[in-house]
Amino acid sequence: MSEQLKAPPPLPGGSPGRDGPWRRFFRRYSPHGELPWSSATSLIMHAFFLVVVVVVAVPLMRSDPTPPAVDVLYVSTDETAAPDEGDGLPSDATLEGRAEESPEDMPDELPVSDVAEIPAADPEQIVIDPVDQGTELREETSKAQAALDRLARARQQLADNLNRGKATGSGGGGGGGPAGRGARVARWILHFNSRSAKHYLAQLDGLGAVVAFPVEAEQWRYYSDIASTDFKTEVRDLSGETRLYWVDGKPESINGVAQHFGIAPSPYMIVFLPLDMEERLLEMELAYRNLREEEILKTEFEVTHRGGNYDVKIMRQTPK
Repeated sequence: MSEQLKAPPPLPGGSPGRDGPWRRFFRRYSPHGELPWSSATSLIMHAFFLVVVVVVAVPLMRSDPTPPAVDVLYVSTDETAAPDEGDGLPSDATLEGRAEESPEDMPDELPVSDVAEIPAADPEQIVIDPVDQGTELREETSKAQAALDRLARARQQLADNLNRGKATGSGGGGGGGPAGRGARVARWILHFNSRSAKHYLAQLDGLGAVVAFPVEAEQWRYYSDIASTDFKTEVRDLSGETRLYWVDGKPESINGVAQHFGIAPSPYMIVFLPLDMEERLLEMELAYRNLREEEILKTEFEVTHRGGNYDVKIMRQTPK
């Protein structure tokens, strides 16, 4: 007696005895559930990257794109300077723009001074003594001339010291000729991005520079660690000074620096670069276009901020 064959149960998605199209599709292309897993993973990854893009992009869009204004310091002397360059800071006419103090540093209102009313004087009682006025004018002129004479002596002393100082690089120990350390004072220009006296001091200190203000006789008060409130100071003359230098005679710079040190402003101050920074500048200069020192008219450096420290890079170089 033969057994009666029973029909197989119907499969999901199809009629009895047949697979439906979706069942056949998943059975062929995703037998282990790969499609739903990969789809879910792809959606999660795209959502994650979208969140990262939003988190990174929004702060950048809100930042102020305005670049800081640039001020310029020329490392050169009047006698040995390259054409159109001078010693110390240039005049206002030679600057494209001077950085201003940040608005947040300015008070909302200017303080009002208490001024007592002064009654008008009788014109007949006003007496102008031309002798007194002439004396005051002569005294001021004499002080200004004395300051200029002292600066001229300091420059001469420093130039002589550079001639005798330690030679570095291919230029040897020559003075203001086509090569040598004296020529570097005339050839090199440093650009500082200075927003305030505090920022200026931070950049100078980052380069290892020290500053000196004139005091009594031929003595100068040196300041080191200049960006710190715990700066160091000493008084000495220029007889043993062999570092590269420039003279800063701009009141905007001097007044802020003098205030930081708690001293009275001076007509000028001298900034000295350390020997290792001089050697670094020379190495960069010679490698820039593979020119010798006597073949270079001018090299301009920019002070930059990298990794929390200040450094220099070459902006441009002008051959002779």
